[in-house]
Amino acid sequence: MYLITDLTGKVPYTTKINDAKTVRDVVVGITGDGRAGDAILGIIGYMSFGNEFICQPRFKVKCVRDVDAEMPLAKSIATTAMRLLATSTDDYAARIWNCIEDAVIADVLECTDDCENGFTNGDVALAIGRAISEQFGVEV
Repeated sequence: MYLITDLTGKVPYTTKINDAKTVRDVVVGITGDGRAGDAILGIIGYMSFGNEFICQPRFKVKCVRDVDAEMPLAKSIATTAMRLLATSTDDYAARIWNCIEDAVIADVLECTDDCENGFTNGDVALAIGRAISEQFGVEV
């Protein structure tokens, strides 16, 4: 499995992909360059678990076992959640995140089929809302 992280935005966005040709398509989508996509096909063909290829400041590709893919996704979800929380809760964002982290990550993974096609800021925002609502006993 490959984790492709788009480094072009303010917050890195990670997608997990099983198919090498789909990795190529994602890289072409990020870079807009078919040659970069063709080059990445040659590179990932030689990757083994744990290898990472970084093309700063555009993208990085990491080859991982399926079970290891969940952790980088959890970090990506956490980064997105902290950015969203900081907008509305400022100094309290970290303390709130500590209380709802597990629920939010599990919710995003469940609602997006384990982030098969990635996740959006909206997915994370909804999961945050559900986790906070549960803390107050509000049915969602």
